[in-house]
Amino acid sequence: MALSRIPEMGTDSGLTRFDLLALGKSNGGAFSKGNGDGRKLSEHAYFVVRNAILSGALGFGQSVTRRELSKQLGMSLLPVSEALQRLEHEGLVESKPRVGTRVRTPSELDIRGHFAVREALEGQAARLFADRASNRQRSELLAMAATVDRTFRKPQPDRERYAALHERFHLYIAECSDYATLTQVVQRQVTIWTWLGSRLAWTSTVRSLSDEDRPPRHWHEQLAQSLANDGASAADRAMRRHVSRGLQVVLDHFGIVGAHPPQQLQASVRTPDGQSSKAAGDISR
Repeated sequence: MALSRIPEMGTDSGLTRFDLLALGKSNGGAFSKGNGDGRKLSEHAYFVVRNAILSGALGFGQSVTRRELSKQLGMSLLPVSEALQRLEHEGLVESKPRVGTRVRTPSELDIRGHFAVREALEGQAARLFADRASNRQRSELLAMAATVDRTFRKPQPDRERYAALHERFHLYIAECSDYATLTQVVQRQVTIWTWLGSRLAWTSTVRSLSDEDRPPRHWHEQLAQSLANDGASAADRAMRRHVSRGLQVVLDHFGIVGAHPPQQLQASVRTPDGQSSKAAGDISR
């Protein structure tokens, strides 16, 4: 899959301008070059690169070099390599011989497969929430949903804030199941959604959808009402409809219409002057 112009990680890359060290602080942990704890260094490097990917500072297909990253973060290659291996396991980067490590460019099959898994997992989480959640947890979910939708409806929505609120809303549903394993796998799927969502021009994308496919103004509030007040089967159906509409938003944004003929995935790539440009990658099977 070829992209027309991918800035390398260095003085001309979006990653440097975004400020790696500042990005790393968003995980809430302190960092010091003198910290000898390899696990803490690896964790820090992981959050720095993860946040850069999820925010869009590192675009689809952009190179992430271990040597340059270790230099910018002031640490050895080992914790950086461990961090990139973790990100590769999560599906955010990929490493290839003689090519190196790059941010993944998802294909149509990747996107559809992600949403199929997410629908199954979150449908089950919705069933468990409807069966097990306390009154306090139901009230909290309703309040969270209202905040998510208010943020989304703003004329100039804060995409980073929306992404964080959205991720927390969906993760909370899984957490209320009391199954740590379910929560972990749901978190991975929601992270991938956040990654894809960071590319969306939310307002223009959603407004371009048909009335049938466009999410309602109270998208998450309607879902929360079903989970808080209806039975397990109804909650499952509501979640599956919710995830399906999310898939339609993503496919519409990337110009993928209908099922399965090879399409061109429009990936946003940062140019050296900080502007976003469109580059097409062949996503044929």
